[in-house]
Amino acid sequence: RELIKTIDFLQRTSPAIYVSILENGDSSDRTAEHLDDLRATLQARNIDNSIITKNVIPRNGMDRIDFLERLRNRSLDPLRRSLAQ
Repeated sequence: RELIKTIDFLQRTSPAIYVSILENGDSSDRTAEHLDDLRATLQARNIDNSIITKNVIPRNGMDRIDFLERLRNRSLDPLRRSLAQ
């Protein structure tokens, strides 16, 4: 709800809103279900988004900081692609 409130506020001054969220699919607290609901809400409001909830990046023993860096970079991929156009 707070993210939607923030988007509503930002849309007053910025026509370009994009939401990018990664969740590796290993949460046991129904995070993926909540993100699916968020994706549907964003799509109903015509807000561009990239919400990925399964097998984002395998950790494979990777150092925590390196893993978080890869997640951050992956979440920024849509922005990079739009700037390259």
